[in-house]
Amino acid sequence: MLNLCEMDISPAKKGDVALDSSNAKNLLEGLSSHWSLIDGSTKIHAEYKFKNFKKALAFVNELGSIADAAMHHPDIKLGWGYVHLDIQTHSIGGLHQADFVLAAKADKIFSDLTK
Repeated sequence: MLNLCEMDISPAKKGDVALDSSNAKNLLEGLSSHWSLIDGSTKIHAEYKFKNFKKALAFVNELGSIADAAMHHPDIKLGWGYVHLDIQTHSIGGLHQADFVLAAKADKIFSDLTK
């Protein structure tokens, strides 16, 4: 199985097509149980719980830095004690391997912050 967290986030290139649901499900197996496929397998969604707002914000700031450097930005909902993420590659109207790599990096950040 691929170690998604160790991979670089390589965005979709012109001509790339969205992953089919079978390939998306296979990549989903490399993520934590926080993640699920939504919207007809065109997005992945996660819900993370934190002890307070400060930890949730730290998570968003760290993930935001990684996402911005890769020019691959998730939709983020932040509140007291939680962060919800939706990730997809808008340019191809669905999921790309880069989405799963970003999700794996989110899992690692969460794990590090909640040790």
